[in-house]
Order: sequence, then C-alpha cells, then structure tokens
Amino acid sequence: MLVNFSFSNFSSFKNVQTFSLLASEKYSEHPENIIDHKFLKSSLIYGANASGKTNFVDAFYVFRDIVLDSTSSEDKKSQISQTKPFLLDEESNDEPTQFEITFEENSLTYRYGLSFNKHEILEEWLYTKKLKETEVFFREKQKIVYKKTRFTELDGLIEDSSLNIASTIPAISVAALSSKKVCRTIINYIKKIKIISGIDETGFKSVTYDLFKQDEEFREWALNILKNFNIHNLIIDEVDSDQTNSRIKIRKLKVEVVKKTADGFKDFPISFESEGTRKVLYLLGPLYDSIKSNYLLIIDELDSKFHTLLTKEVLKIFHKFSTEKCQLIAVVQDSCLMDTSFIRPDQIWFVDKDLATGKSEIYSLVEYKIKKKESYSADYLNGLYGAIPLFSSYKDIDNLMIKGTD
Repeated sequence: MLVNFSFSNFSSFKNVQTFSLLASEKYSEHPENIIDHKFLKSSLIYGANASGKTNFVDAFYVFRDIVLDSTSSEDKKSQISQTKPFLLDEESNDEPTQFEITFEENSLTYRYGLSFNKHEILEEWLYTKKLKETEVFFREKQKIVYKKTRFTELDGLIEDSSLNIASTIPAISVAALSSKKVCRTIINYIKKIKIISGIDETGFKSVTYDLFKQDEEFREWALNILKNFNIHNLIIDEVDSDQTNSRIKIRKLKVEVVKKTADGFKDFPISFESEGTRKVLYLLGPLYDSIKSNYLLIIDELDSKFHTLLTKEVLKIFHKFSTEKCQLIAVVQDSCLMDTSFIRPDQIWFVDKDLATGKSEIYSLVEYKIKKKESYSADYLNGLYGAIPLFSSYKDIDNLMIKGTD
C-alpha cells in the first residue's frame, strides 16, 4: 500500500510536496474506506483549473517512467533529461528534481527515492523498516554505499568502487533485471501504479472489453452493477470495417447493450447510451483490474461526464469491493463529493497555486481545524481552504454582477 509520495522542483511544484494515504487517527467513521486500520483506500484531489492537479498526477507518471523505462533503450534520450523542473525562477532550473515513494509490502515498509538534474542522477537511496528504519544503500552520483554482508544485490554493478552503469539510470532498475529480491520488490510495486484520464476513455475502454470477453467472473460482477442502468448484457463482436476504398480488410469492434423493454430484451448500439453511462461501463475494467491485482489506480478528472450521485456510486463500488490492498487517487471538481456520509475528511486533498509566484502546493483538509459536518462543500466554495478557481470568494461574483447592472 502507498504510505506517501514526495517530490520537489517538478513542473509547477517548486518546494517539497508530500501526499499521504495514511489514515488520520482523528477519525473512526467509514471503516470500509480503510485498509488494515491505517491506510486510506482512496483520496479525492481538488483544485482550480491550472492549479497543478494534472502536474500532480504527472509526478507519479514521470517517476514511474524514470524507474521502469530508463533501461529500455540506449538510443533514446534519458528519462531524466526530459523531466521539466519548476521554470518560473532561474535558480530552480539548476537545482535537482527529487522523487520519493514510501509503501508497505508484506509488512515491510520501503522508502525509495532519487534526485537528479538534466545530466545525471545525483543521489539514489533505499531504506526499509520493520521496527526500525535501516539504510539499504545510498548513492552519490556513481559512488554507492551499502553493507555487503547484508545486501549483495548491487555487487554485479560495481567496478573499481563505482557503478558501471550510465549516470542517468537508477541502480535499482538495472539490479532488478536480474530478479534481485529487494530491488524487484520496488520495481514490482511501481509497476502497479496505473494512471488513466477520465476525459478520454479510449485509453482504457479496451481493458473492459477484453475482460468482458475473457473473464467470466468480471462479466458477472460488471453486469450486476450495470443492471442499475438497465444493461443486462454486453455483446462484443469483431466485424469488417465499412471502409470500401482500402484493399486491406480492417476489423473493428461492434458493441451492443441488451436492455429490457416493454416487449422483452432487445439489443441496442452502445452509442445509444449517454456519455456518463458509457464511461461507467468503461471504468469497470480498470476498477476491477485494480481490485484484483492490488494496483494503485490514479484517475485524472474522474467526475467528468458524471452526475454527483453517479460519481459517489463509482467511489462506493470501489470502497465496497476493494477488500485487499488496492488504492484509488481521483482528481475531481465536484465539491458535492465532500459528503461525510460516504467519505472521511482525511480523504480530501487540495492543490493550490500562488498566483504571484506560480508555485503549486498540495495539502490535506485535516491540516485545518475543522468541525465535523455533513459536507465541506460550502466552506470550500467560500474559499476557506483555498484551491478554488479565479475568485477568493463567490461573493466576489455577486459584487461583479451588481456593478455590471449599474
């Protein structure tokens, strides 16, 4: 499970930012939203347009890319050289970018991170914790320190007391290629970070279609949910494309939904369904995949095309069925989701940007002295927690409207 994720000097974020999925001890409600009495199953990220929400998601993506893809090709540019630091002041361009992830696997906590500039990795480190945190290794450029009597996974990478790998490649990525136990654990966890866009379903609807065709357990699970939308079956066929000018036969998917009508069950093209209904259907695959494989699923713009109640139901589905170690981070706009009838205050986070400096920051609702309420939506919209679009208070809009009528 993810404990926390920290980063600095990345995109619109200059200073060190730490996001956490540790549950606060202040709250005991909604135990169905908690794993092992200490980890949150999900978190909602709020913020104004252009505040840095997508940059927050990108931080996970870039970190994942650096660790997993740095060894994939020697010909293409290094991953670290393509990472954008905070560019709104001159000093940040020369300072290192840093990422660090802390997660728990098999009752052991791992803390792995690295810092780098455009040219090389400056530092890389790994710590583990059972009862007390212990340093596994620490890298400073091409020099690396570790206790050989307790950790031998880097032995094959050392030559003349220095790493014999490219200065742009994480040592852990190379060591894991030889199926080393500790390094492979780090890599396997980072592989479980899945990121999708809630605006563009083309990137994940194929996951749902494939599961419908191949996994009977998923099919039964999904149809049980889709019956609430009067969808009793999904028919997926591969047919020839209508293109007549091409000499090559192109196959495409024909997808129909089976609905109950006054005259019995009938098939309809999936295009007849609303965009919201189709998006729910498409999301079921990634949600199920996450639940079964214990992924950390990150969805940007989860609530796009959804009514408030529909977004709540999607989140409730995740909370209900995610009984193992999967977690969900969802970027949303709908303040009505700040409803304590189904979510805890420690599951609500904000991204805000200082308009004077252009710096983004991420922070939790629990950092405020808040009273227990049915919803925090009104307080949020009135600017009590920052991270709202354009106006410090919606009263400003009223004032503008009054002036406009003078």
